[in-house]
Amino acid sequence: MSKAGGPRWIECNIFPPYLGVPSRQFMVERIFPIVTKALARFECQSWHYFFEPEVRLRFYTTERDGLRRFLDSEFGGLLKRKEIRAYVYGKHGDPSARYEGEEEVWGKAEWPLAMAMYHNGAQLAKSLMEIKLPSDRLNYHAQRYVHLLLNQLGYGYSAEASFHSGAYHDALFMVVRGIVADEMNKKVVVPLSYVEEMERRKRKHGKNRVS
Repeated sequence: MSKAGGPRWIECNIFPPYLGVPSRQFMVERIFPIVTKALARFECQSWHYFFEPEVRLRFYTTERDGLRRFLDSEFGGLLKRKEIRAYVYGKHGDPSARYEGEEEVWGKAEWPLAMAMYHNGAQLAKSLMEIKLPSDRLNYHAQRYVHLLLNQLGYGYSAEASFHSGAYHDALFMVVRGIVADEMNKKVVVPLSYVEEMERRKRKHGKNRVS
């Protein structure tokens, strides 16, 4: 939760002009240019995005009102040109609520670490998509990042195999969720464990809250 006068979150959910997960082309040509301009014009302490499957874009900023006016102008233009179906503010996709971070989920001490992971993962995924790597190279990056983070956390090979069999973590699958999209058939390459966990979270929290 932001302190009075300090930075506040703003969440905007952007729906592409087709059903399903947004393609890399959509992100690079429509979403990331707006993100780049927003980060240059406004003081943002953090930002990130997830696919839910719409683009769930969030900024942590001391200039919330100005940033919202900017987003209204940018996404309003895309909507008028029919380059998106809709955009809506909210909390985990719920337009009746306001996103204020996830301290209640992660805990006071751990939320800043998770917030940094969300931010760094988004920055990395954005950079990888913008240089337009082919899908096989994106797959390589995603697989290596999963392995290397588990390695840094002290998982041996057998523990890592056990981890993949059923556990889920946003840090490990950020890149898989965000960039390994087949633009020909709009499918996303994700581990089976992610699909199972996503369905579990939907049953527990409702269809909007899976991040």
